Amino acid sequence: MKEEKKEHIMQVALETMKKQGIRRVTLGDIARASGMAITSIYYYFPGKNALISATFSQFSAIILARIEDVVKSKQTPQQKLIATWEIIFSSIKENGLLLNMDRKTMTQMVFLMEIIIDQFEARYQKLIRKILLEGKKTGVFQVEDVDLLSLMLSVGLSSLVENEKTQKQILQDGKIIEKMSNLILNGLLTR
Repeated sequence: MKEEKKEHIMQVALETMKKQGIRRVTLGDIARASGMAITSIYYYFPGKNALISATFSQFSAIILARIEDVVKSKQTPQQKLIATWEIIFSSIKENGLLLNMDRKTMTQMVFLMEIIIDQFEARYQKLIRKILLEGKKTGVFQVEDVDLLSLMLSVGLSSLVENEKTQKQILQDGKIIEKMSNLILNGLLTR
C-alpha cells in the first residue's frame, strides 16, 4: 500500500512537471493533482528535490530494465545497439520532461541528478559492453578496445540527451536513430 501511494505520487509528479515545467510546479500542485493532502506528499518525500530525484531514478530504472531485456534477446548485436538507442530516445520523447526544460533548469537538474546520471551511465556502459563483446566474438564488430568504446558510447549518449539542440532534434527528426545508427555501425562493422 505504501509503495503504491509512492508510485502514484511519482507518476502524478511526472505528469504535472511535464505540463507545468519542473521549475514552476510545486508540491501543492502535485498534491492537488494526486488528490492527496500536501502533508501526505511530505510523508513520502521530504521535499520537491527528493520527489524529483525519486521520479527520475524510477524512470531511469525502467529504461535500463528495457535495455537489459534487449541485451538478453536473440537479436543481432547491431539490432541490439539500435534497440538500446530507440529505447532511450523514445522514452525521452514519450516522457517529454527533459524536452520541456530550459538551459538553466537542465543545469540544475543535472546537478541534482548527478548520482542518478552516473549510475545510469555506468549500468548502460556495462550493457553496451556486453553487446560489443558479443559482436566482436561473432565477428560482426571490428573493435579493438571494447571498454573504451563502451565508455565513449555511454558518455556520448548522455551528452546528446543533455544537449538542448539534440533534444529538439529528437522531437522533430523521426530518423535520428537511423542516422546515428548508420554513423556508428559503419565504424564498427567488419568489412
